[in-house]
Amino acid sequence: VCLFSLAAFGWGRSSAELWIRESVYYFSTAATLGFLYYLYRWLQGAWPSVKPARNAFWVGGLLVLLSCLFLWVHADFGFKTFPVEYEDASVARNMHEYRGAFVTRSGLIQAKEFLPAETFVTPRMWLYPYWVASAHDVVGYQANAPLGVNFILLPIFLAMFFYFIWRMAGTLTAVLATMLWLSLPLLLQSATGGGASLLGLMFLMFVSVLGAAYLRAPSREIEGALVLGAILLLYTSLSALCFVVPVLLMVALGWARSGQRFLSV
Repeated sequence: VCLFSLAAFGWGRSSAELWIRESVYYFSTAATLGFLYYLYRWLQGAWPSVKPARNAFWVGGLLVLLSCLFLWVHADFGFKTFPVEYEDASVARNMHEYRGAFVTRSGLIQAKEFLPAETFVTPRMWLYPYWVASAHDVVGYQANAPLGVNFILLPIFLAMFFYFIWRMAGTLTAVLATMLWLSLPLLLQSATGGGASLLGLMFLMFVSVLGAAYLRAPSREIEGALVLGAILLLYTSLSALCFVVPVLLMVALGWARSGQRFLSV
């Protein structure tokens, strides 16, 4: 958002849109790889202290499995929100084929190949289309890939939520809190649709878990994962801007508690 605003102020809207649509794929790649790198580095040393207890692991795993089955059985998979999910699917295809973040409004066929003719840059955030484009890169273009991405994200989100509540309040509270999600129709819609909401929830839980762990034991690796996780959360929705200040406060508190300033490299 800041980059777009600066570019629009300095170059004009059309030049800014061109720069944004041609660069966000690479920004997303760098942020995602950096997040995974710092997460892996942190878990290498911290796993014995952060891994769930045996009973919580089995209870949480069974609960997540049953919760996912409950949600998948009680809804039809398919695109549910027009035009948002269809535009995100178009952005994902163009990221896959052209590495550009834009929506195809119309096109033409040349030599049996569909080529975009009229395009525009969507104002929505681009991380979810990027993840769908990554799925296209792995398995080839599939029209239903957005549904597959959310199919995978659902158990990850529920597991992260269960783990976070378990760390805060114990197994019973984590079970009851996780079951509350099953009563929300919007989760059912997100889990079986092609929207970005579930990805935002997953990164919100990652930021929450990493933030709590960072305040307990600050380190360079977890700070890098926390900050990049917050950036990826921001890439999912503009509403995530409200989490920027809390993350900055957590970093400042971590510096104060440790007596040193970590600058992730």
